[in-house]
Amino acid sequence: MDGIAKYLKRFKTLSNPQKTVTEELNSILKKKGIPEVTLSFKNNSVYLNTHSVIRSEILLHQKDILTALNKKLEKKDIRVTRII
Repeated sequence: MDGIAKYLKRFKTLSNPQKTVTEELNSILKKKGIPEVTLSFKNNSVYLNTHSVIRSEILLHQKDILTALNKKLEKKDIRVTRII
């Protein structure tokens, strides 16, 4: 007979999607030479809370950033569909 710990194991590794997306996105932006940003994440969308110049730079590279971000978040079952 299996113990209850076996069934609850998957809940032990749950993470905060907001924090995870923020960390991964900022690491990708750092590689591209873009300063860190503050953001909010809901409904699979990233809402940027930053200066318009930085936002424009991110939106110019949006396709590449989304591809890299989703590749990193794939293992954590988080998907980002757009950056606003």
